[in-house]
Amino acid sequence: MAGTSPSRPLAEKSPLSGKLNQVFRFAAQRGAAEKTEPPQARTSVYEQTARDAYDASFDVLMIIIGNAIFLAFFDFQYGTHFSWEMGDIMEDLVYVLLDSIELAKKTSAEANGFRDAHLRMMADSTLSIADREAWINSQMQMAVSQAESARVITQRHRAILTEFLDLWFRVFHVVEQRVAQVTDTASPDALLKELEALCGMSAMDAIGALLKPVEGVCMIERSAVPEKSAYYSVRQTPQAFDAVFVDISDKIEIMDRVWAITRFEAIKIQSYLDAALALTFHPPLMNTSLQNAADSYAEIAAYLIPYAREIQALIHDIWGEDFEF
Repeated sequence: MAGTSPSRPLAEKSPLSGKLNQVFRFAAQRGAAEKTEPPQARTSVYEQTARDAYDASFDVLMIIIGNAIFLAFFDFQYGTHFSWEMGDIMEDLVYVLLDSIELAKKTSAEANGFRDAHLRMMADSTLSIADREAWINSQMQMAVSQAESARVITQRHRAILTEFLDLWFRVFHVVEQRVAQVTDTASPDALLKELEALCGMSAMDAIGALLKPVEGVCMIERSAVPEKSAYYSVRQTPQAFDAVFVDISDKIEIMDRVWAITRFEAIKIQSYLDAALALTFHPPLMNTSLQNAADSYAEIAAYLIPYAREIQALIHDIWGEDFEF
């Protein structure tokens, strides 16, 4: 997890290296093309919620990338390692997205499985009260686990925001403490060459594309000097970061919407199963409670199936079909 500044030699690595380089390439090419997706008609609230999760996840990734490239230049100027930590935050986010895809697939399969299993149980008149109680208890354990898993995804989403805020508080502290020691210019030549090679465009074009999500807040400026090397200085607007913090918080809430719904429905299912457990002696009444649980599971599956598809599409859009992380 991000949150501590590792003790590494300056410029030993950049956030462009390793598993995340494709994200930077994708973001730079997308930003340079100024591509806007046409609005797509959605047939249901479930499809729209899933697409909103795609868009919000993409936007959060792009905001983090813009911050990471800014901090890479900041590190050269201030002698810090914040860009690596921003890269760690981005890696945490990718892992949450990957885990959420698998959890959505698993939970929706369990939801559909409950529908089939409870219908078989309702039709089986040979089951004893003990048999019904055992089956309902097993389903109760599953619903409790589903609610907890959804809560953990929400917690991990919130941890991304906490890490992001904590990192920038420490960046501002460095600016306050070291302002008198800052040199006017810095020359991160290796980073510039890496940007050009990775993004397939000039360093300044890549920088401009990557900074679009934080335009007007994080600035990397090139200054002409007698030497042939290009020199860059960094500026940030602390007051404007309020808008960035609010924006990333709002988008994380959109990303998490489907998991808030899943948890809410899973808790409702537990209450329905409790009622069914108390009515195992009278199957018609028990079956009414089980049908209510099945209806809630249908709602869960209706949200999670398109969610898994959309977030998987986001991963494929960035890394391709053969993605491994």
